[in-house]
Amino acid sequence: MPVSSGDKFLKVARSAALTGIIGLVAVSTYLGKPSQATSDPRPPPDLTPSYALTLSDDNQTVELSGRIDFGATAHLSYLLEHMPEVTLIRLSSGGGQIAEARGLAKVVERLALATTVAEECSSACTLVFVAGQQRHVESGARLGFHRYSVRSATAAQYIDPAREIARDMTLFRRANVKEAFLTQILDTPAESMWYPSRGELLAAGMIDPQPSDLRN
Repeated sequence: MPVSSGDKFLKVARSAALTGIIGLVAVSTYLGKPSQATSDPRPPPDLTPSYALTLSDDNQTVELSGRIDFGATAHLSYLLEHMPEVTLIRLSSGGGQIAEARGLAKVVERLALATTVAEECSSACTLVFVAGQQRHVESGARLGFHRYSVRSATAAQYIDPAREIARDMTLFRRANVKEAFLTQILDTPAESMWYPSRGELLAAGMIDPQPSDLRN
């Protein structure tokens, strides 16, 4: 049954942790018509969602955790349509679908949200992170980077991973991330992971300095 009011949506969000919709719907549909694409935010009962969106008590932060998968962009768009108080997205994900991460990044950019990392944000998750208006990494958290890969032999006939990651490097450049940092990402094999130090992230412009950084 569709959500009929902001209060009802908030109640559902907190009790069910906004566990996600999974559906094979184009990302362009998610971005263009979020309310039509997700009139009911509950997942189908026969599917186990791979991600969760959780709203903070003060309605200002939404946490995205788990694998970035189909439906996440539509779900986040729906949430933000009903919760305009949200200014921050907190990320905890080892990656997932590149196309879906691109959609999430567009939502973050469009609404000028800040981004932060709760524990780890790696692979495709970093596309969402770098789209943030302000970007922070919490104490003990880390960002992980590597080149793209295509696991399906059939998909490999049509998708060039090098071309796809080159396309996404424009998002990092718009965020004023240093070229040397991007080169290191491209040099990291897909089966590996590069976890830069906080100093490297600061020097590259990947994260914004905190007062403690300025004192050091």
